[in-house]
Amino acid sequence: MAEIYPEMVEKVVIMSSGVGCTDDQKWDQLKSVGVGVADLLLPEKPAGLRRLVELSVHKCGSLKWAPDFTLHEFIDEMCNTNRKQKQELLEHLLTNKTEHNIQSLSQEILLIWGDKDKIFPLSFAHHLQRDLGPRCKLEVIEDSGHAANIDSPDSVDALIKGFILPCEV
Repeated sequence: MAEIYPEMVEKVVIMSSGVGCTDDQKWDQLKSVGVGVADLLLPEKPAGLRRLVELSVHKCGSLKWAPDFTLHEFIDEMCNTNRKQKQELLEHLLTNKTEHNIQSLSQEILLIWGDKDKIFPLSFAHHLQRDLGPRCKLEVIEDSGHAANIDSPDSVDALIKGFILPCEV
């Protein structure tokens, strides 16, 4: 949207995203995770949901104390509702070649990344920052994983507010 409607988008925030990484980088990263992306993102059993949380959240543990019936309810609501469409979307995103050439945007851009991200490692953030140009600032949150909003919600909130809201004088 920022590229298509620059007059409507003043600032852009990107957090722990695979935007701009090459297909080779994506596949190498998926291999290192050790599970298929559909199995990871659309778990069918509590063990799969625990695996997703373990990879995404650095501080909060692995849901090992959450009862299976609670996780089954979550899976039914979040993964099984429109499951076929979600699987088709994943297949489309993974099988179609993505355009690596990220254009420099006219807006200011804030990248937020957890230093312990196991899904999209910090090296992806540095590449994306370079590709997005001089108006892009990278903020790394220490001791946070892919879901930095869960690991460090106050830090994420402060970074976004400080970036989006005008400075008070």
